[in-house]
Amino acid sequence: MISKKNFILKFNQYFDKLWPLNRSLTGSGSRKTHKILSEIIPLKTHEIKSGKKVNDWIIPQEWNVKNAYIMNTRGEKIIDFMNNNLHLVGYSKSFSGYISKKKLKKKLFYLKDAPNAIPYRTSYYKKDWGFCLSFNQYKKLIDDKYYVKIDTTLKKGSMTWSEFYLPGIIKKEILIHTYTCHPSLAINELSGPIITALLANEISKVKKRYYSFRFIFAPETIGSIAYLHMKGAKLKKNLLAGFVCNSVGYKKYITYKKSKNSKNLGDIAAIKILKKLKNMKTKILDFEPTGSDERQYCSIGYNLPVGVVLSKPYYNYPEYHTSLDNKKILNFENLFNLMKIFLRIFQEIKNIENKNFKNISINQKNRVSKKKNEIYPLNLITLGEPYLSKYKIHYKTIKAHAGPDKLTLALKWLVHYSDGKNSLKDISVKSKINLNILTKAFKILKKAKIFKQ
Repeated sequence: MISKKNFILKFNQYFDKLWPLNRSLTGSGSRKTHKILSEIIPLKTHEIKSGKKVNDWIIPQEWNVKNAYIMNTRGEKIIDFMNNNLHLVGYSKSFSGYISKKKLKKKLFYLKDAPNAIPYRTSYYKKDWGFCLSFNQYKKLIDDKYYVKIDTTLKKGSMTWSEFYLPGIIKKEILIHTYTCHPSLAINELSGPIITALLANEISKVKKRYYSFRFIFAPETIGSIAYLHMKGAKLKKNLLAGFVCNSVGYKKYITYKKSKNSKNLGDIAAIKILKKLKNMKTKILDFEPTGSDERQYCSIGYNLPVGVVLSKPYYNYPEYHTSLDNKKILNFENLFNLMKIFLRIFQEIKNIENKNFKNISINQKNRVSKKKNEIYPLNLITLGEPYLSKYKIHYKTIKAHAGPDKLTLALKWLVHYSDGKNSLKDISVKSKINLNILTKAFKILKKAKIFKQ
C-alpha cells in the first residue's frame, strides 16, 4: 500500500491542481477536473447532452464563466470572481449595468455569524444572478452606484461524468460514488474525488480481485440520477455494496450513514469496522432522505445498498459551504486512515459473505395491513426522486450553517417513503416530523399531481 508520506504528497499535488477550477453541474471547470483525475486512474469520461430526459429530470444547459465583478464609482473592483470563484452565485445569468446599493443588496449573500466567510450559493434551476461576499465586505458598501458585470454563457452543451471499472473474479460489485460539482471547497468537494481516485489506484494494483469495483465521478444529484437512468437495472442485478464518499478529512471525525435497507453487507461491514477504530471520533447514523447522492441510490424504484462515508454530517461543521472550507482544515492523517478503513471494509464484506451471510432482499415484498381512516400517500414517480422544480415546488434555500427547514424535510421524507405501504402517521413516527407539516407537504405534492392518496 502507498506510504503515508507519498499519499500526502499525491493528495496535495492534485488538490493544488484542482482547487482553482470553477466546478459546477456542467462546464469547462468540471471537464478539466475529470481530465486531471484521469492522471491518477484511467477514467472513462462521458458527456450527456443538455435537454436529455433522465428519469423525471432533465440534463441542464452548460454554464461557463468568462468574468464577473462589482465595481464602485472609483473604478475599484470590490468583488471579483477572479479572486475567488465562490463570489459568483452558481449558474448566474449574464448581466451588466449600473445599480443602486438598495437594489444590489437584494442580490448579495453573506453570513452575519461568520463575518469573514464567503458563502457558497447556487441558482441551478432558476434563471437569476447574484454575488456572495463576507459580511465584513458587505458592511463596507456605501450609498453609491455600482457597476455590475457578469459575463457567462448558459446554452446547450453537456454534463460530464466518469467511470472506472475494475473487473473481479466474480461479477458482484462494490461501488464508490463521489461528486465533482463544487468550486473551491476542500472538505465538501475535493476530499471526495481525490481520495476516491487514490483508492481506486490502490485497488487496481491487486492482481486477483475477488469482487468487481466501480468508481463513479459525477455532479451531485443530477449526476447520480443520470447514472441510475442508464445503469440502474444493472446495479440492481450486481451491486453487493455501495458507498458515497464525500466531505471527508475533517479533524478526527468519521461518520457512517446507513442505506435505507440497512441490513446489507456494506452496512454491516462498515459499522463493524468503525466500531473497532481507535483514536478517531466515530458515529453511526440511520438513513434519512437528506444529504447527498445516497438519496438517489436509495430512492423509490432502486433502493440500492448504498451508504455514506463522511467526516461529519452536512451542516454540522462551521466551515460548511463557505470559503473557510479550505486546505487549512484538512486533516491528512484522517484522509490516509480513511483509505485504509475502506480497504478493511471491503475485506470485511468478503469475510461476512464467506460465513454464509444471507442478505435480506432489498426488493422483498411484505404484506401491509392498512389502518382505516389513515392517509397512505403514493409517489407516482416510480424511479428516483421527482424533479420538484418542474412542478414549481422548491426546497427552501439552505443556509451554510443550518439544515433544511421543516417543510423541506417533510417533502424529502414523503418523496422517499410514499410507496403506498406507509401512512402519513407512519412517516411522522419514522421522521419525527409533526403530522400537520407532513399533511401540508402531501397536499402540495398531490396538487402538483405527482402524488395521490
